[in-house]
Amino acid sequence: MNPARIVVLTVAVGAGGVAAYLASSAGPQPAAAAAPVAQLQTIEVLVAKNDIPLGQTVTPDDLQWQSWQAATASSSFIRRDNQPSATNDIAGSIARAPFIAGEPIRKQKLVKADRAGFMPGILPAGVRATLEPGAAGARPGGTLSLRLADTRQTASNNTEAKRDPFKVARYEIATQTSLQR
Repeated sequence: MNPARIVVLTVAVGAGGVAAYLASSAGPQPAAAAAPVAQLQTIEVLVAKNDIPLGQTVTPDDLQWQSWQAATASSSFIRRDNQPSATNDIAGSIARAPFIAGEPIRKQKLVKADRAGFMPGILPAGVRATLEPGAAGARPGGTLSLRLADTRQTASNNTEAKRDPFKVARYEIATQTSLQR
C-alpha cells in the first residue's frame, strides 16, 4: 500500500473517532423553555347552534354559548355576563333575518312574537303589507299576494323623491308556518 493512502486512512479513522466521542458525550440538550403565550381575554356570546331561516321561531335548542374574543365582540352581541338567562328570554322570538350556524345572535335580527305578528316583524320601518284585493286568504299549498306600501320619505336636494308607492309580492305557502317567496 502507498504511504500516502495509509496517512489519509489514519486521519479519516481518527476524525471519525473524535466525532463519535463528541456526539456520545454531548447527550440530549434540554429543550429551551417556551415563552409564555399571552392569554386572550374571552367572553361568552350567544350564537346560533344551527341555521335559523327567516321567519322561524327560535327555541333554546337553536342557541348555545360560545367563547368569543373580547376585543372583537360587538356591543350588539348578547353576552352571558350581561344576560345570563338570554336563551330563555329569546325563546319564542321570530327571526327577522336568517342566522347561520355559529353566528352571534343580535336582538336587531329578532322580533318577539307576543309584540307583533310575523309580517310587521320582518318588514322594515315605514313599510306596510296588506292582502292584495281579491286574495282569498292564506292556506297551505296556496299563494298569498301582499301589497307592500312604502311610506318612507326620501329627499334629494330638499325635494321629495318620487317612489313607486306599491309593490306586489307573491308568496307560495308551503306549510302552515312558513312562506317561500
